[in-house]
Amino acid sequence: MKKNFILLAITIASLSSCQKRDEYLSNDSLKNKNVNDVSLQHKPNADVKQCAIIQISYPTGISNDILQFTYNSAGDPVSGTRLLGGSTGHPDYVFKYDSKNRLVEFIGPYKGNTYSEFWHKYFYDNQGNIISDSTYIFPGIANGYPENAFSRHLTFYTYDNKQRIIKDSTVSNAGPAVVNRYSYDGNANKVGGSYDDGVNINRSNKIWMFLNRDYSVNNSFKADGYNTSGFPSGVNQTSNENSLTFLGNVYSVAQIIYQCDAN
Repeated sequence: MKKNFILLAITIASLSSCQKRDEYLSNDSLKNKNVNDVSLQHKPNADVKQCAIIQISYPTGISNDILQFTYNSAGDPVSGTRLLGGSTGHPDYVFKYDSKNRLVEFIGPYKGNTYSEFWHKYFYDNQGNIISDSTYIFPGIANGYPENAFSRHLTFYTYDNKQRIIKDSTVSNAGPAVVNRYSYDGNANKVGGSYDDGVNINRSNKIWMFLNRDYSVNNSFKADGYNTSGFPSGVNQTSNENSLTFLGNVYSVAQIIYQCDAN
């Protein structure tokens, strides 16, 4: 099994979807200095919140693939399917919610739905925050449940006062414990990156922020362009450096379509 896929599964998780999307950017000052159209400057949150990612198209080396997302009535993702079908390193995605509209399972099935790259199960505290994540790595799928996983992980989460993950601690049966820490600078961007002035792609949905461990206001990759709400519409890099990383995949070349574009 490839180590980077296991690392992905160690660090990936999600959160409750009960908050309305118009709360996502309520405390942020959106900056779009790299966008030439003056109408894009200081976009109100009401415009930004409707930009759900519906498609990411990208080359695979053999042909082009398209990752398409669908959403529920609350505006949270329920599926991500690839035109060429889920495969190792590039699975499809399934998001399951409970009666309180909280994400309780995140699954990465392959084409045929008999095996999965990962299967996350989330547990909440009485404040509505995920406090732990039980993860199956490369399990089989039988009657809708994971079985015979390659390994098992358990991750615990620590938040700051802005509900951003600042620490995750993972223990597993495959090796020593892994601890990751995250901090943010005065511009509300994660420390350690070089940022543009567009709206961070993850801020189109709080689930993306959590899964990708990135609550930054701006993007840490060089976008090839921006849509009318300031979100990156594409990336075109010659290497993985400063490329888009989304749900564990690195996209050096990609085009992104949002629901606000379609509308």
